[in-house]
Amino acid sequence: MNDENQIKSIAWEAYEHEHREKSKDWYWSLGILIVTASFLSIIFGNYLFGVLLLVIGVSMGIVGSRHPKYILFELNKMGIRIGNKLFPYATLESFWVQDNNEHDKTSHLLIKSRKSMVPLIVIPLNGVETEDVRDFLLYNLLEKEMEESLSQLILESLGF
Repeated sequence: MNDENQIKSIAWEAYEHEHREKSKDWYWSLGILIVTASFLSIIFGNYLFGVLLLVIGVSMGIVGSRHPKYILFELNKMGIRIGNKLFPYATLESFWVQDNNEHDKTSHLLIKSRKSMVPLIVIPLNGVETEDVRDFLLYNLLEKEMEESLSQLILESLGF
């Protein structure tokens, strides 16, 4: 594909992540785990960590019950837009299209950022051809095989 035939932009809408309804048992398990860990931390004299665990537990409960937002994703000549935020190509290092169509799962676009606060951006590819995304990004970024981080996989397995 030469420059004059290159697509100007690719846009699609998808949920920011896959939502799984959590049962009452999930919330009870979270509560018991956090209260127990917090209690043990306080018994061993680490009061600040105990309070921090309680705050983390409440935050996880709130975030776990929240439904994901429906967001506009766009690849254009300036960068990658996620909702209202633009990630210019100069701030991005590489990409990888994780094609999961053969496993009946959502495919993902993995973007490695140069910023330390957002090292890996994971974008669901619902309703868009993975080959079109790959071909478009090859003009602007280096393609490099990568996988979702362990923490991302753990959060997904916990239902986040």
